[in-house]
Amino acid sequence: MRLMNGPYGWLLQLISVVLYKYHAGQTTSSVAAPVGARCDGAMTRQAAPWWTEGGWLARAALVALVVGLILYVQALGHFDFRQLRAGAGDQWIGGGALAISALAASRLALSPVWTGAAHTALGTTTLVLLGLSLAWCAVLLAAETRWPRPGYDIRRWSTVFPVGMTAVAALSTAAATEIDWLHTLGQVLLWIAVVMWLLTLIGFLHDIGTR
Repeated sequence: MRLMNGPYGWLLQLISVVLYKYHAGQTTSSVAAPVGARCDGAMTRQAAPWWTEGGWLARAALVALVVGLILYVQALGHFDFRQLRAGAGDQWIGGGALAISALAASRLALSPVWTGAAHTALGTTTLVLLGLSLAWCAVLLAAETRWPRPGYDIRRWSTVFPVGMTAVAALSTAAATEIDWLHTLGQVLLWIAVVMWLLTLIGFLHDIGTR
């Protein structure tokens, strides 16, 4: 786990995507592969106490973010969009990956290493990524409404994660861009994620009890 989540773990993610490339009909596994690279960017920023000492960690985090986005675009080409209609919950990972990207970009924007045009570019990138993540959520929610899938499935835990991650990304973006209404949006999404988590837990416990 330490190897996969380290500052250079994105190299392993790259190998994963190359392997996925040779498998047709991917659902969410292809999108899940580059998630770790974006996590590297966010985790490196969160855990780094040495931002002012040359800024090498900030630059490593930026590289991880950029590589993660490239891998996401490549992996999206293998995503089976029929899962929007038939997926059991794990199709939401596609939106969660963008939420992680927005979170990583927002944490980078908060770093004192980036100033001037670089800081502005990171702030704009953060807003774009958060907007794309919210758009993904809207599409996924519309698909869930159009083609309801009642009942518990263990893959529903993959629905809870992206909503919670989008909430955290909105809160972090609000801090990075000083857009107050994003903080409110993040709080609303966070409570929605909590409710979804509780409902999924109830479904999980009921499923165990009926076996």
